[in-house]
Amino acid sequence: MDTIEVRTGQKGRSRSLSVRDSLALLVLGCILPISAVAAYLVYDYYEREHLRLTVDASSRTRALRAAVDHEFRSIEASLLALATSTHLAAGDFEGFRDRLGNALKNINADAIMLTDETGRLVMSTRETLGAPGALENVSLPIEKVIATGKPAVSELFEAPAMGGLRFAVGVPITRGGYLVGTLDATVRPDQLMHLIAEQQLPASWRVLILDGANIIVARKPHVARFIGARATPQMQHLLATRDEDSLVERSLDGVEVRIVYSRSPSTRWTAQVGIPLDELGAEMRNWMTRLIAACLIALLLGLSLAWFIGGRIARSIGALAEPARQLGLGGPIEIPQLHFQEAVALGSALIDARVTLDRARHDAHHDPLTGLANRVLMNLMINQQIAMCRRYQRELSVLFIDLDEFKRVNDTHGHALGDQLLREVSARLQASIRSADMAARLGGDEFAICLLDTGLPGASNTAQKLIGILSQPFAPSGFEIHISASIGVAVYPATSDDADSLLNAADRAMYRAKSEGKSQVCVAST
Repeated sequence: MDTIEVRTGQKGRSRSLSVRDSLALLVLGCILPISAVAAYLVYDYYEREHLRLTVDASSRTRALRAAVDHEFRSIEASLLALATSTHLAAGDFEGFRDRLGNALKNINADAIMLTDETGRLVMSTRETLGAPGALENVSLPIEKVIATGKPAVSELFEAPAMGGLRFAVGVPITRGGYLVGTLDATVRPDQLMHLIAEQQLPASWRVLILDGANIIVARKPHVARFIGARATPQMQHLLATRDEDSLVERSLDGVEVRIVYSRSPSTRWTAQVGIPLDELGAEMRNWMTRLIAACLIALLLGLSLAWFIGGRIARSIGALAEPARQLGLGGPIEIPQLHFQEAVALGSALIDARVTLDRARHDAHHDPLTGLANRVLMNLMINQQIAMCRRYQRELSVLFIDLDEFKRVNDTHGHALGDQLLREVSARLQASIRSADMAARLGGDEFAICLLDTGLPGASNTAQKLIGILSQPFAPSGFEIHISASIGVAVYPATSDDADSLLNAADRAMYRAKSEGKSQVCVAST
């Protein structure tokens, strides 16, 4: 008589965790990793936002630089049009002065001035023509125009006679291919502020326009405070090496900023945008504070809920202990009122288990004659393997085998020899398949084989091999007997997706093989 050894496993082991303790650890195990991930995401968001703002600032900087270049080109175009005036060509300075005065209304400039080929000032919209000494103190930095004979933009210069700092946009006046003078527009620095305003940048950002000598011409904020000041030494060094770049430094008003700049290749003027680093740092600190507070609240709520639910689960599980004990003892089972669907399902499972245990005494999963699996176990095996194949995208094949001429053997030699023949057929089938595959006797002279992870080509090859094996002579009790087999093949998922359908399809294919002359292999239609 077999004995059953039962070990409690309690000696020398620490006390098991309660349901409440386990749920509390589950809450901690869920919230703490989520908190860590959230903290990483906040930091990653900060870095991405930092990068996004830098890229956005770079685009805005290029747009501002393009707007400055467009402003200069617009002034140059107006001056070039004025340089072709018939009044000027005819020496009618009075008429030309009137023309300049009218044109000044449409140009974003402070004044328009005419010089001769030596750079001497001839007339200006700021002066009355012919007033003695009125133009003596006006000097324009137009050397680029005279030297190159091309339009140019000057750096910022001091012009006391005009009321302060100015810069000039100049174009050449030529006659017969020779330079005869220049036409120049002077512009106040504040006349560029509208270009900065049009970019609609945040009020806290530092926005500058630098001339070709790296002198501040326009700035937001603190425009009046820094006009005429030079850029920082670090910025000047960077401007001397690259036309576009970014850096982190302290601005002239003492704010730590990330600066993005873009320098015009034609005028060498520079647009610069600085983003205060404290803005992003403050935002990150706010996010982290909110995250910590949210995590603490979630942790407290989760632990409280886990403590409450754990108590109810523990009571429900404890109530099932006695019915489970009675199941083992064979006594009557009574399921008390339970709080959870899973506990109710477990109680129902205990009742079903009792019924199943009683039924299992009368059921067998194997054929008593051959020792192979029966149809019940084969169906169970196929359905379980179909579930695995469905998950891992694999194939499964079923062979339905019927012995040819077996009835003749029974009729000629008797059922005892027929049974012995069935046992030898079973042995050959079992020896011809892999250990992971399953062979079953479905009844009479019908057999089935489940081939795991096998598609149609492999199943067909196996079936042909089995026909050859089963066609070899048998010698039960000294009699040499010749039989053959007809085999039908069905494949999951091509043929069907459940055990009954696969077996039925393989069965039909087997009968088709018999009708085609026996000792054949037929594949079930898809």
